Amino acid sequence: SGDLDTQGNFLKEKLGDDYYALISLFNEGEFNSFFWDQKAERTNGFKTFHLDPSHEGTYEHLFAEGKWPLAIFDIQKMKNQAISQDQFKKYAVREIGSVFNPDDLEAFEHQDNLFNRCEGVIWVNTVTAATSLWR
Repeated sequence: SGDLDTQGNFLKEKLGDDYYALISLFNEGEFNSFFWDQKAERTNGFKTFHLDPSHEGTYEHLFAEGKWPLAIFDIQKMKNQAISQDQFKKYAVREIGSVFNPDDLEAFEHQDNLFNRCEGVIWVNTVTAATSLWR
């Protein structure tokens, strides 16, 4: 995450303390994405996918326990108030973007420490797929 050549890393380098990284997380629902064909290593069609509620051990499950339908969390404030950040290093986060494959959920989830990754989280408990103009 911190050493990847990403747009966020580029902006952080150029803007310094003026850069405020927000990531979005959700618990469950439907979303649109391109189907990622692992064997062919390419996309194969634009589809609507459904995810059940997140499982224990994920940041999504942690936020879902708060019962907020929508929220913005200031991760840096949470970092300053956290009793032990070590407990959060064991959590996983889903990485779902323009590609997805429901047959390989593990490929879209990895262990991460949000305290070091972003300044804030936009939380949506239940997402609904947008109406696609591609159909």
